[in-house]
Amino acid sequence: MKQLYIVIALSFAFILSACEKQEQQKQTQVTQTELNLDSANSTLWASFAAAAQQALLRAEFLQSAIDALLQNSDQAHLVAAQQAWRDAEQSFLQLSLLEQLSLVEATAFGPVQLRLYDVAAQPIQPGYLDRFGPYPYSGLVYDIGVELNEPQLRNQHGLTDREEVVLGLYAIEFMLFGEEQKRGSEDYRAYTELDQQMLEQQFSSVDELPSMRRRQLLKLQASLLVKDCQRLEQSLSKQEQSRASWQLLTPQQQVQSIRTAISAGLTQTLLALGQLQQQLSNTEDSEAQQALFAAFQSQVSKVQSFNAALAFYSNPEYDALAQVIKQSQSQLQAEHMQSLDAEQQKQVLSAFYKQLKSLI
Repeated sequence: MKQLYIVIALSFAFILSACEKQEQQKQTQVTQTELNLDSANSTLWASFAAAAQQALLRAEFLQSAIDALLQNSDQAHLVAAQQAWRDAEQSFLQLSLLEQLSLVEATAFGPVQLRLYDVAAQPIQPGYLDRFGPYPYSGLVYDIGVELNEPQLRNQHGLTDREEVVLGLYAIEFMLFGEEQKRGSEDYRAYTELDQQMLEQQFSSVDELPSMRRRQLLKLQASLLVKDCQRLEQSLSKQEQSRASWQLLTPQQQVQSIRTAISAGLTQTLLALGQLQQQLSNTEDSEAQQALFAAFQSQVSKVQSFNAALAFYSNPEYDALAQVIKQSQSQLQAEHMQSLDAEQQKQVLSAFYKQLKSLI
């Protein structure tokens, strides 16, 4: 009997020792995971802050280009403003991962989500801003009953629907490029007095003219974009509320949120690339092709923004995603794509499409 007690005691001691060892290993594993994510999170949040700073800088450049257009409303200044808009969009798209995360983890990123809506809400209803399609007198440009100032524009922004967009990059895009990318500089012509035809059309002052209201609206949009980018940049540089909420998530929850956000972003890019492939194959118009290449470059920039989250992936997944990002940085730049003939473009797009599809 005494030997039996000894065996039982030794067995219990062995089991207890094994349990303690497993718990220590588990704690070591969790500690290691948290240590790794500390580094990953530092990289992630630093990339958000840097991208927001760059977006602010490009918004300021865009405002300067729009001011120059309104000073000299010719085609050259319109083209310069359009290019400044493209540059601003490319900078903002480096925040694509943050935008996706704000949808996946709305509790943590709620305040940031509101800032992002002001900076780059889309899709938009173009007719809410200016003439569009069968509605030649639609939008704020033609609604002289609506005074154009900051309080009014902020009130009108998303007033009854999220697509009723007045502010941000994509509202400015429509104001600069117009329907089917055919905006002309004459749409921003300045007037100092009414002519006879205008008087016959019942205009009582030059401020009521569509081109003058369009000028005023665009100037306000550019100014408010800078202000909203400043708010976004300040929100991310301080990192207090959103990052504190993010840190309350377990490492496993953080990893899952990152991967869900990237998967959603890649799915959107995949759908967009499919549409672009079809549109490129159906047009030979050089201006239309240029617009499609710009849209294609936007999708490439979205993919490149995921580079900041690679540390949240294990080695095989890391290698696959890193390879796609590397390819997008080398082979898929707009300048390189434009140097290829139509068949080569299709081959490159098809290969990239397949790579993206394999990640989802």
